[in-house]
Amino acid sequence: MYVRPISRAPHSVLPRLGRLLPLVLLFTLGGCSLVEDEATERDETAPIQTDAVRYTAVPGPSLGTHRQYTFDLVARFTNQTDATVYLERGFPDQPQPDYSVRLVSGDGQQTSAFNTILTGVGHDQQIAVAPGETRTDTLRLRGPTSWDGRTGEAFGELAGVMELAYFVRACQGERPCATPITGAVSNVFEVVLD
Repeated sequence: MYVRPISRAPHSVLPRLGRLLPLVLLFTLGGCSLVEDEATERDETAPIQTDAVRYTAVPGPSLGTHRQYTFDLVARFTNQTDATVYLERGFPDQPQPDYSVRLVSGDGQQTSAFNTILTGVGHDQQIAVAPGETRTDTLRLRGPTSWDGRTGEAFGELAGVMELAYFVRACQGERPCATPITGAVSNVFEVVLD
């Protein structure tokens, strides 16, 4: 690639810079990875903090004829409000809160293959987290969790920059809260395949 010099003055450095520009761009941008840069910049203010910013998903069990990948993620949720909040869970005796895994990287058209399929029953046994309290959960993430019934293609991306979200309520039970249901989102993290 040649960049035409703006000036042809004998002592101008522009022609030399024009010839060096492709090399400078190659060395500057060649080692960059947008995914890595996004994932390694931890947002310390996020209410959910993960134990790492990069995870390697390894081949796990098969679900029928489909191969799943798995990795463990330790999530620390801190209630940053001045009131008790309640984490949704599908069943009253479920030890961990409901969560979703969202794909942050990409074109916005795909989802994370590690996103869960939520099931449950109506109950008033959400997980209470007092103001300033931190709750730690170890989540075994598996994906993909769903496939196209006709083509057999998995839904979602197995690798990329992702974030974890909990479903948070301001009140206990199934009734509408005076303060609406919100979400708590983690720092971003990168998932790569083994």
